[in-house]
Parts: sequence; structure tokens; C-alpha cells
Amino acid sequence: MTRAELSHYVADKIEEHFAPAPSDWYWRATNNKNEIKLIKTGELRPSLNHADNTREKGLSVTDHLGYVAMAGYKYGYRVRGEVIGTGSDGEPILDITTLEPLDKTPQTVAKIEAKYGEQWRKQLRTNLAEAGWKHEHYRKAIMSVNLKPKEEYEREYIEEGE
Repeated sequence: MTRAELSHYVADKIEEHFAPAPSDWYWRATNNKNEIKLIKTGELRPSLNHADNTREKGLSVTDHLGYVAMAGYKYGYRVRGEVIGTGSDGEPILDITTLEPLDKTPQTVAKIEAKYGEQWRKQLRTNLAEAGWKHEHYRKAIMSVNLKPKEEYEREYIEEGE
């Protein structure tokens, strides 16, 4: 696992631990506005791992809304399916033949944020408070693992410790 892959994996695990997760469905983030049509016609291909340009074994999804909102995708939708493994970034992978979209079409990230964002953030704040964390702790935990050179980590640690 590369340093970048490990950093993303750790950030995802922190987010998964605290972020409110749906019980029987996942979020799918995409730039393809026609992806639900491709599911219905059986033409959707497995997800592409952009880090090494290889295909996953199925559809890459997430169980936290934060990824959809912050990962730079244009659209998102809710989907059910059989989990068949874990993707290269630690995300759930769904069997393409079992996919059941819960939305008629993918929604823009802005529409998803407007509909689900405040409810998600409220539950996140509750989860953090129950664990004795403040939102600042959560944000720093997520951001601190994101690809800073070793020297920058050491410099920040020394400066904060002085």
C-alpha cells in the first residue's frame, strides 16, 4: 500500500467511525449522469480505481455522505446491492448484477447536500459528542492524514509542542 493509499484509508476509517451511515443502502458518487440507466440496462462496468487505472470487482460505493460531498464528483445517488468485497481504497464493492438504485436519476451534489446535508451533519455532531470529540478534533484527524510530507508533519508537531 502506498503512502497515499494508506492516508486515504485512514481518513476513510475515521469518517466511517463517526459519520452517520445508512442501514441497508450506500451512496454512489459519479460524474456519469446516465449511470442509473446503465445499471438498468445491464451495461454498467465495474468501477475504475483511478490510482492505478485498474477495474474493481464491482461498483465502488460509500456509506458516508461526506465522501459524496467532498470527493469532487458531480452526481450521487442511493443504491442497494450485495457487498462482494473491499475496494483498493477500503470502500465497499457491490456486485453489479445485484444493484438496485433507490433514486430515479443521479442528483447533483448540491441537491444531495440540500436534501440530506443538515441531517447528516446533525447526526455527525451527535456521534462526535457521544465519543467526547469536538468537530475540530474530527476535522484535524481527517485532514492530518491527507498526504503531507513527513517534514511538514514533524514541523507542525514541533511547533505545536513548543
